[in-house]
Formats: sequence, structure tokens, C-alpha cells
Amino acid sequence: MMVTTDSIILSSLVPASLAGTSFLSCTFWLIDPISDKQRQLYHSFTQSLCPTITPQFHVVGASPDHLSADIGASFNPEMLHIVDARLIKYWPTDIPFLPCPIVVGIDFIETKSKDHTGAAIVFFGPESTGKSTVSTQLATAFKLPLVTEYVRLWFDIFGCDCNRQQAWTILNVVHAFHQAISKVHQGIWLADTDALASLMWLEWYFGVQPTASLPANLVVDKFYLLCGDDIPFVPDHQRRYSDKREFDAAFAKSYLQKFNADFEWIKGQGVDRLEMAKRYLETKLEPS
Repeated sequence: MMVTTDSIILSSLVPASLAGTSFLSCTFWLIDPISDKQRQLYHSFTQSLCPTITPQFHVVGASPDHLSADIGASFNPEMLHIVDARLIKYWPTDIPFLPCPIVVGIDFIETKSKDHTGAAIVFFGPESTGKSTVSTQLATAFKLPLVTEYVRLWFDIFGCDCNRQQAWTILNVVHAFHQAISKVHQGIWLADTDALASLMWLEWYFGVQPTASLPANLVVDKFYLLCGDDIPFVPDHQRRYSDKREFDAAFAKSYLQKFNADFEWIKGQGVDRLEMAKRYLETKLEPS
């Protein structure tokens, strides 16, 4: 795991069965030291996802092979281990790990919002509409933390097939991590999709879910940039079709409206789309 002053990759793992389960402790196995703020983020995320446990932190100065061996030798079913995602075999496994979301730039200077002390700008919409590209460009230009798209990390590790229970796990991990970011980073931050997007896809494949089962505060302190589908579709290995999107931007818009989310469109090709997103973000930031 590489950690610098302006970037952290939290490609860590959490047991898949942790929701509603009591653990005696939570141990983070870290390759490099982390800042106090990064430590707070791990702690807050763990407490959001499984509030009955208390995190502990250990820096392990070992080679990947050595650390992998340590995991097998020291695992205790009463402990929640979080380790670097690249260092173990994923699925199936006797220890059901799942990946933690990735955030880049958590130690950037906090940039206040005009509307809230802390708020997320979420990129939302169908696949292949520029969410990852534009969010990364904005994070760099404005020096803001960016939480990358979690489901792509999941698919890279476990493959693109996903059942209903796994879809719920994805949603709950994303929601807990975003809650943790909001507690730790009292300023503007960016998200390439969020738990509402996870719910949209879950319902697209598995049907409408009972309202009572949904996490609270799905759209609180969030502003959405709805990415239009007016750019060419680009296939990749994680997308279902090679020549088209599964649904259009109008469907994504109806979903935001269903939850009374605050959103603005971003459209246009290339630089035009980026400039539209920049102008929107500038309206949310306090003048320097």
C-alpha cells in the first residue's frame, strides 16, 4: 500500500459477514504509517458498519508473502482483520473478506461549502457517461478528496456477477464509508457514485426494495451531478453490453427525483462537460 501526503489508497478488506455481528476488536494491518486523519477515517468507517467493535491499528513492515502468511497464522474468528487487498486470494475463501472503498486525497486542505460545513458532490448516471473521468479531473483541479466507484473495485476482485445479497453488501459498505468521510472531513469531497446509485442498480436487477430496509440519510448533505448520456458509449470488461447502456440518463434522473435529491445536469463533449462541472462546483464552494 502506497501512502503519500496527498493520496491514500484504502484497498483494504473487511469480512463479508460483519453486518449485525459482534466482534471483540477490529485490527487494521497496515504496510505504511497513516496520518491521524486517515486513522480517524478507518475508525469511523468501522464504527458505522459494525458499531459493536473497537478498531486497533498495527503497522506491519513485511513483504506481501510474509504478510499473507501472517494473516493465516493469526486469524481469530472473534477479530475483524482489515488488510491490503492485493495480498490474499479472494474468492472463495475460508475468511470471507470484501474490499473497502478507495479514497484519494483525504489529507487535502478542507474546502468549505456555502451550504454545509461538510458535503459530498456525487457523480450520478448511467454507465459510460464520464463520471470517473470528470470526478478525477475535478479532484485534481480543486484538490478535493475523491471516493472512487466501489462496485468497479468489487468486480475487479470477485468478477462481474453479483447476487441480491452481494448488491446489498455493496450498498451498505458504500453508505457506511461515505458516512465516515462526512464525519472525518468537514469540507467538500467528491464521490464517483454513492449508495443511492447502488440502490438504483440493485432495483434495476432485483426489483424495488422495501423502504423500511433502506439506510437512513441516503441523500442528506449531498449534491448530485447527473451525467448526461450525450457522449459515445465506451465498452469495457465490466459492462454488460458491448454496444449500449443498460438504461438512459432519464431513468437516472427519475431516480434522483424519487428521493428528492438536489441535482444538476452536466452535459457536452470533453472539455465542455468538465467546464460545466467546474462551474457547478464553484457555486458550492466558499470564495477564497
